[in-house]
Amino acid sequence: MRAASFAGVVPRTPPRSSPHAQTQVMSTPLARGSSSQVDLADNHKVADINTYLEEDIKDRVHLDLEIFLKLVLDFGDAERKKETKINNVMKNENFERVWNYYRGLCGLGSTTEKELYEPLLKVIETAMKRLFPNQQPFTHFNGGDKFILGSYARRKPDLPAVRRVFGLDRDTAKDTQVHWPMVEPFGELKLTPKQGGKRTGFALDWGDATPGETPQAVTAPATQNRYNLRSRSASGGSLPNAFPTQSHTRSLHPIPETSTHTESKNEEVEAGKKNKKKGNKGTKQKKKTLGDEMEPEEENLLTKPSDRRLHTLLQCAGYGLESLSSGLLRTHTVGFVMDGTFFQLCYYDRSKVVLSKPVDLSEPNSMFLFLATLYQLGSLPDEKQGIFPSKGDGKSLPTLEPSVNERYTRREGGNYTSGPITGESLLFPGGNAFSGCKMTVGKEVFHLGELVHRAHAIIGRGTTVVRVKWNDKDAIMKLSFCGAERTPEEELVKSARAKATEEGHDWALNHLPNILYSAEYNLAGLAEDRLATYFEQQRIPYERRVLRITVQDVLTPITDAVLEPKDYAQIFFDVLQIHRWLVDHAKILHRDISMTNIMFREKDGKIYGVLNDFDLSSRLPPESKASSRQRTGTKPYMSHELLNPSWVHGHRYRHDLESLFYVILIFCSDYGAKGEEDKLVKVMEPHFQKWFTGSFEDVRTGKISWLLDDKPLIQVTEFFRAFGLFYLDKLRNLVNKGHRAKNDYTSAWGEYKNSEKEHKEYGYPFTQVFTETFEWETLNDTVTYEKFRDVMKSFPVRTSSGKWQPFQLAMHYEDPLPLNPSDFGLPPDNDTLV
Repeated sequence: MRAASFAGVVPRTPPRSSPHAQTQVMSTPLARGSSSQVDLADNHKVADINTYLEEDIKDRVHLDLEIFLKLVLDFGDAERKKETKINNVMKNENFERVWNYYRGLCGLGSTTEKELYEPLLKVIETAMKRLFPNQQPFTHFNGGDKFILGSYARRKPDLPAVRRVFGLDRDTAKDTQVHWPMVEPFGELKLTPKQGGKRTGFALDWGDATPGETPQAVTAPATQNRYNLRSRSASGGSLPNAFPTQSHTRSLHPIPETSTHTESKNEEVEAGKKNKKKGNKGTKQKKKTLGDEMEPEEENLLTKPSDRRLHTLLQCAGYGLESLSSGLLRTHTVGFVMDGTFFQLCYYDRSKVVLSKPVDLSEPNSMFLFLATLYQLGSLPDEKQGIFPSKGDGKSLPTLEPSVNERYTRREGGNYTSGPITGESLLFPGGNAFSGCKMTVGKEVFHLGELVHRAHAIIGRGTTVVRVKWNDKDAIMKLSFCGAERTPEEELVKSARAKATEEGHDWALNHLPNILYSAEYNLAGLAEDRLATYFEQQRIPYERRVLRITVQDVLTPITDAVLEPKDYAQIFFDVLQIHRWLVDHAKILHRDISMTNIMFREKDGKIYGVLNDFDLSSRLPPESKASSRQRTGTKPYMSHELLNPSWVHGHRYRHDLESLFYVILIFCSDYGAKGEEDKLVKVMEPHFQKWFTGSFEDVRTGKISWLLDDKPLIQVTEFFRAFGLFYLDKLRNLVNKGHRAKNDYTSAWGEYKNSEKEHKEYGYPFTQVFTETFEWETLNDTVTYEKFRDVMKSFPVRTSSGKWQPFQLAMHYEDPLPLNPSDFGLPPDNDTLV
């Protein structure tokens, strides 16, 4: 097993607080964004995705444009030598002419947004030709009528740009199938209604102003709490260099008047058949929600300025999302918004959304900053823009040559063609986006194949999983932007495998991943590094991240093969056992039990369930209170307690047991009859889809309602009928009984405290003593390994006579060690009940 670190060694174990301090196995919810909680593999609607984007943009930070340029685009004092070139553009007669024409159109009350597309493109094109007279690094084109391909959601930024490598100009780009890996950067144009006879230019937002209205000038107080923003005094004062937005989540309401558009129904895969079945003919009426792609005329129906502002925020966040999740391999992305003559930049990385203060380009200094932006976007090397470079020393980021599948740039018969870049199926857009590319990590060379998984999120690890050839052997590579203070996955897995060998528990090795190589990049010198330093000085929460790359043996996802139901039961039972063994012997809590992290390997004709992905795992007892700024887990499978922002008692062992139950439940509900291919077929209308698409609060309350219902519907497919008849109801009853007991106890305690309060208020003596007790670690001995083991150790199979009889599964870990509650931090007590 080999490991490497680049651009300076990131400490594997940073200095911790006092070892005597009590800590919790959890991550603080300072930025409850999409992160790893999001599982959007089957979300194709912008409205569903926007539920998560609202979480991501809630804690956005604003910077003055000059500070933004310095931190994000590295335009500092050293770059001032470019002033002459930029000033020459501003003095150029041709540039002045096209700019004045555009500005004049913006001032006319009759001008529509679409009428500004070509004039603005002419402004940008003229500037770029003067800034880069030999060859322009990218070309913006009119994308108002063109959806960018390669993503689940249908999105069309007004002014996307394509990189020089694709050899397209403004005209040919409009007639070419453009995919997200070709787009860099994106631009959006708005023409918001004037207020008080003038346009404010706040198409996104600035400060804590109500979206769409003239922002109130604010200044950051000198206290450490940067969220307590105060108004600027009447005597004046300057805007702060940086401050976070104090905002609240708004629901995605339909626009005031129903808009319609033609939408063809997604093709459906009929269970057990390879042939596809056409959807309903005709069109259907669909209410659009904020963030949906709308025509400018539809946006004008958004009469509330706050709705227009949130709509644009979500729209641009959606472009940032696709750039990070469907575009090139990168650490961050940048876009811009023009609102008439006002210009604003937006930045998205794995820890924060950052917006610049909008400036009016009619002002000379502002035009300089606009041109400086274009110059930096065109002249910065790829790695400085967060893009994996195709050349270089590989110290800042791995090199990727070419940066994308050559099919994107190949010309056949005089026309550009995308080739087979979407993979063998429609299940994963851009599945072959990097097939044929060569990635160099340190001294190792990996040949990339099909993408297996790509996280669809802004905030979070942004995990990408791809098949690779390494030294002529098949392997799996994972790239994740992990919190810098998290213990590396490679270190955890290596220690667990060593412990298994040391204690003679060789069976455990079959159920753990085998990491062959790992490397780490600390992103030194990139925008993330500069922002982290600046935000630390400003006391603004920002999670430093590192890029971790691991290469491991090939494992099979449970959805990518057709096994017998009893084989799946064995896989789940294996995961239950290895999970508890890790807690008892390796002193590791996994904390992210999800469907994608349960896999299997075949060895000597046998199938072994494997617990994969230790990126969010923690050592026991934990070494720090907050190794990340986000709660751990994947939302559909998380216990409702962890979805509650008031829960401060850490990630307990029983939370992972509950997650395992939800994985089995959703798996048996969503997947059914065998298809002709070697994969299970997913049902058309998943029963628990709202657990994937709902907000954190909606999922939390929905789970409580379903879990505590006297007769909940446990709906499984016919293929997994045995799970429904003999298995899932028993597991659900355990979890149900435990949480009911907890609720009864908290109610009794609440009544006791209310009685005590009433007695004190009236001056009566209070002699009652609260004698009830509760065992929090296992919810009064109901949610335990032993109880789950006894349910899961056998599985019913049909005999030749049609009767059910139990089939004993392989038992590896029958007698666990006693749980030590202190390993997970302090449990709830009567004064901290939720």
